[in-house]
Amino acid sequence: GSGEIFSRGDYAGHDKTVNGSGRDPRMERSSYGMVNGRIGWRNDAWEFAAWVSNATDEDIVTLASPQTLFGGLDGGRQLFLNDPQSYGATVRVNF
Repeated sequence: GSGEIFSRGDYAGHDKTVNGSGRDPRMERSSYGMVNGRIGWRNDAWEFAAWVSNATDEDIVTLASPQTLFGGLDGGRQLFLNDPQSYGATVRVNF
């Protein structure tokens, strides 16, 4: 039938860095790589696709800061993580 198959893949790599303000070594983030992908078929009216985000299920600290309780005096810290691995399918209709 008419239509086309499409695909997309991307990779983002990041070096080791320190999250948050200051130079606290506990706030250091290791280097990592993130992989995403999408494959599907489409024509003028329909699109069907399967996709995956964070294919390797990397746990990445996107922000680190002192714990808010007592302003971090107790040495605690809070970490905010990226979204976990997710996957799914998309169906679109153009009219």
